[in-house]
Amino acid sequence: MDIMPTIFDILGLELPGPIDGHSILRRAAGEAEPKREEVHAEVPPAGWQRLIRDERRIRMIRTLDWKLIWNVDLAGTDESFEFYDLKSDLVEQNNIRDPQDDTIRELQRKLKLHFTDHA
Repeated sequence: MDIMPTIFDILGLELPGPIDGHSILRRAAGEAEPKREEVHAEVPPAGWQRLIRDERRIRMIRTLDWKLIWNVDLAGTDESFEFYDLKSDLVEQNNIRDPQDDTIRELQRKLKLHFTDHA
């Protein structure tokens, strides 16, 4: 996601609008970059995760402190969430399953909004 903004930066062009990526020129020059508040990712199951006719997507939002994984099928009929406290569980072994938690609900909202807007 950083390739396009980096090329635009090299060419001295303005980006066509807001995008998720950032130019890496400052980082390449040894300058510190501010950390992103949130990062989103989406992948289809692969390798050991892949099942025959598997049409799920694994979508994720990560902050410095939290990670929420959304497993959803493309038909929208089945979904599950995994939520990890990265401050105390760096290797993501303890899935926090409390849907009443405000942090979980807010990250679910942001994650669904991100993938609805980018569909």
